[in-house]
This record gives sequence, structure tokens and C-alpha cells, in this order.
Amino acid sequence: MNAIYLVADTANGVQKIDPFDFPDAHWELNPWHAIKMLKKLEDGEELFFHVTKGSPEHEKLLEEYGIN
Repeated sequence: MNAIYLVADTANGVQKIDPFDFPDAHWELNPWHAIKMLKKLEDGEELFFHVTKGSPEHEKLLEEYGIN
């Protein structure tokens, strides 16, 4: 599995991260739900989730938001 771990917020968009740098993060386990939640993020909120490289979820993120 080629998981890509991500954090999203309104200030920085969607960023690739090392999950070990965020030991207390609450991870959204459903990537499709996470993608839907991106539109509802408010300032100061963070959303942690992962996608599989090359998956439909990964492609949708790249197309709609990009990954920094």
C-alpha cells in the first residue's frame, strides 16, 4: 500500500506529512468523507487523512485541490 498521509487546513491547503510527526492527530479513515469535509473546513481546523497513491481519491485531490 502506497499511503500518502495528509493534513488540510484553510491556511496551507492539503499537505503531505509524516504521520509520526502528529502522534495525537485524529485521523479521518474514509478518504471520500475527508474530501467532502475539505469544503467545510473553518479557520483553525485541521483535517488528517490518507489516500492511496494512484487511487481515485488521490486523483480527485490532485485535480480539485492539489497536494503541497
